[in-house]
Amino acid sequence: MKHIKRLIISLLFIVTLNCVPISSPIANYDQIEAASIKLNKTKITLYVGKTDTLKVNTTNSKVTWKSSNGKVAKVSSQGVVTGIKSGTAKITATIGSRQIYCNVTVKDKKLTAEKVYEQCVAATVQINTSDGLGTGFFIDQGKIVTNYHVIAGASNINVQTLSGKIYEKVTILGYDEALDIAVLKISSKNKVLKLNSHGIKVGETVYTIGSSKGFSNTFTNGIIASINRKIENVNYIQTNAALSSGNSGGPLLNSYGEVIGINSMQYQDGQNLNFAININQINKVSTKKSLTEIEFWKKSISEYSNLFVMEDESLSSKISTSQEFGFENKVYGTMKPDETDYYKFTLSITREIGFAGLPLTIKEGDQKNISFNIVDHNGEPISGYTMEYDDYYMGYYGSVSLPAGTYYIMVKSNDKYKDYEIPYGLLIYMFDDEVGVG
Repeated sequence: MKHIKRLIISLLFIVTLNCVPISSPIANYDQIEAASIKLNKTKITLYVGKTDTLKVNTTNSKVTWKSSNGKVAKVSSQGVVTGIKSGTAKITATIGSRQIYCNVTVKDKKLTAEKVYEQCVAATVQINTSDGLGTGFFIDQGKIVTNYHVIAGASNINVQTLSGKIYEKVTILGYDEALDIAVLKISSKNKVLKLNSHGIKVGETVYTIGSSKGFSNTFTNGIIASINRKIENVNYIQTNAALSSGNSGGPLLNSYGEVIGINSMQYQDGQNLNFAININQINKVSTKKSLTEIEFWKKSISEYSNLFVMEDESLSSKISTSQEFGFENKVYGTMKPDETDYYKFTLSITREIGFAGLPLTIKEGDQKNISFNIVDHNGEPISGYTMEYDDYYMGYYGSVSLPAGTYYIMVKSNDKYKDYEIPYGLLIYMFDDEVGVG
């Protein structure tokens, strides 16, 4: 009996041993290696364009590298990570069935003031109009942003770039008077300013470039005093960076050389109270219907049509159908090549009157491409009437004593003039009481 018990116990012991796994030396080695595989870094921060190298320790196995966002950070087959643009990405190293990770943060490096100016000045322009000047900046090839009030009511607009080149042909792509933003277009190849991608914070350093008081490319700096001042439903950034007349429409820049605002206004009865329209509002401006300078001018001043006479081209080409204006009216029109316009006025008594014909243009030479004269019903010049061109006031001026009657003002283009429309204004006044077009 004892023999049988010993035999059963022996059999049970053998079965138990067969059911217990026995680790081989090779299997133990693989487990130990997998547990010890690590990257030399699990978190790195890079500036755009800079690199860092990741390494896997304690293995001779092949490593496969992959970035979760190649637009932010890319990684080479050797584990070299390069920052592409600001953001975050995860780098994965795969060894066999094992994966290990490194989190990457990419930042833009802040620029010095010198670098901000150097990087941005060529994308800033001076905008000259028949009424004054302002500043603008490129956001695309030939596409310029400025303030609406810089061009409002202007009969003539040109754009001057850093090189000094002047672009006479300007198209108004769109504008929003309430937002005080306008978008212009010229035919040019140019540097472009990037729009804000970093947000804005109170206290951060900002810069401006503009034509302060006509001094082009003036560079100033300051800080953000408030990120959201709402004035008449427009979001403004408040800054103490110096602004003057002529800065309107220019860029407010951050330390990355990005546009965060459009410099627009200042409170003159305060100190360093300057304001820029937040650039994120530019998307509210429709550019679906563009206008030429003349079309824009006519549309701008049409709101005040009760204050003046606007040329009716179906009437102005003949003396017999010429529009009549009184001494309390203003006259605006446009002159085309090989064209003559007529307007008439009436005196009830003999009066000495003064007359001014004003070419409303800043294009060089255009002031003398049209002429003005007072004529009778036959189109003959009035005897004794003289008119001279004044270079300082850029217009034609004269005076004459006329008896009661009806007279005509003739506006004529120069025989050599074969180009675009030239806008003009007419002014008649009495010497004791100015009346008419100003």
